Amino acid sequence: MSHVHWIGTAIAGAPFGAAMVAVYISANSYIIDTYQRYTASAVAAKTFLRSLVGATVPLWVNQMYAGMTPQWASTLLAFLAILAMPIPFVFFYG
Repeated sequence: MSHVHWIGTAIAGAPFGAAMVAVYISANSYIIDTYQRYTASAVAAKTFLRSLVGATVPLWVNQMYAGMTPQWASTLLAFLAILAMPIPFVFFYG
């Protein structure tokens, strides 16, 4: 098993964390601008969905990594992330 120094993952985590904050803030701004009259309900629905996904992922991710091996499971998640990349552009340019 190869060894990766801890600083590599720490450095890689900085842009990932910044991107997650940017996505969270832009999603909230989009919901607030789109559903002006029902902002509280729309943000509550988004929070519920985010919490639901966050609660269910730990239930199946271990089986996915055990069944697919870490390389293929991570590749699947990377492809899902690539497929999700155009979503902000579709929202913006419609």
